[in-house]
Amino acid sequence: MLNAIYRFLDDLKLYSLAIFIVISRFIPDSLLRLVFKLIAIFWFFIDKKRKDAIKNNLRIILNDFDNKMVFKTFENYMLNFADFIKVKYKSCSQILEKLSLENIEVFENVYKIKKKVILLSGHIGNWEYALNLISCLGYNVMVIIEMIDPRWLKLLNELRSSKGARLVLMNEIMEIIRFLNSGEGILIVTPDRLVGTSYIECSLFNHKRKIPAGIFKINEKFKIPMVFAYVIRGNGKYLGIVQDVYYEENMTFEKMLDFYLRNLERTLRKYPSHWFSFDFNWD
Repeated sequence: MLNAIYRFLDDLKLYSLAIFIVISRFIPDSLLRLVFKLIAIFWFFIDKKRKDAIKNNLRIILNDFDNKMVFKTFENYMLNFADFIKVKYKSCSQILEKLSLENIEVFENVYKIKKKVILLSGHIGNWEYALNLISCLGYNVMVIIEMIDPRWLKLLNELRSSKGARLVLMNEIMEIIRFLNSGEGILIVTPDRLVGTSYIECSLFNHKRKIPAGIFKINEKFKIPMVFAYVIRGNGKYLGIVQDVYYEENMTFEKMLDFYLRNLERTLRKYPSHWFSFDFNWD
């Protein structure tokens, strides 16, 4: 009986979101953000599990925090989602006019030489929206995604790929390898959350955390330049930040993993309320 109730509630959320995505194209952006701010307030008060997960994350990252920062995480997530659900109804010019880029020349320099880049990020800022931003910049994009309920996956993937990004499940290794063996392109990976059954236990903020590390193992063979970047929303606009680039002839698993973790820590210290990892994946 309980499972049937959960299934009904999940169906209700799924179909409500599908309807909301359709009607969102007729809702002004400012009004849509107001609606999602109100949803964030409601979510903050009823979801104790995710609230506790956020508190735990902030405690590890900052040691000191308050409830305002916890709520801000809920609010940031919902404001990002408000923009994401409208992405397929916007043209690339509309999307890019609200984007500023920082250190983009660092990325462009390595891309011009190698024609292939692995873009590492995390569930930071509006990573879903960022997929479309990068496609709108004219790049050939493949994104590694996690497997969830196929119904939810289909709904979300219609938005994720609306500007041309190609999506591949994390267990489709041969598709990933074929892409890396092909011509020009950007492979986007966000390995900051534990998904699937293959992972490595590493140190993040002096705590043990499990992350999927397959991309680093694969790239020991290909030795493709790795870029750490993310997209942050602020005041109705987005800032795309290219934070660091790693490339050398001897790119080992350990060096690539260290590059990722060092940049992830740096980013989370700077934007702790923009990290959306609602889990207890810590020692």
